[in-house]
Parts: sequence; structure tokens; C-alpha cells
Amino acid sequence: MDIVEVGGAGSVGVRSVPVGDWEREPHPSDSLRTFGAVVQALREHAGLSRTELGTHVRFSKHTVE
Repeated sequence: MDIVEVGGAGSVGVRSVPVGDWEREPHPSDSLRTFGAVVQALREHAGLSRTELGTHVRFSKHTVE
């Protein structure tokens, strides 16, 4: 298995991870999942689609989908 160093100049730390692991998104923390659930509930209560919410917060369509 190949190993690469993640991080480097200007980063908080450097760690070695197997190649391929860094290509995937990390698992969200419990607090991030909770935040997402709250945003979704508020969005739905306001009757907005993801795209409409993205327009209001100036995020691209691709960011909010």
C-alpha cells in the first residue's frame, strides 16, 4: 500500500494516510450532522428548495446539492 503525507507548509499538521483515503470526504462529526439537520428543518419550514436557499446565501447550485 502506498503512503502519502497530507498537510505541509502552512498546515496545522502532517499525517501519513494510505493513498486513496484522502480522496474521499471525511465522515461528518455529530455536530456537523446536527447543524445540517437544523438547516434542513429551517429550510423546509420556510418552504425553500436547496437551490432557492443557495441563492439566498449566495452559494452555487452545486454547493448546496
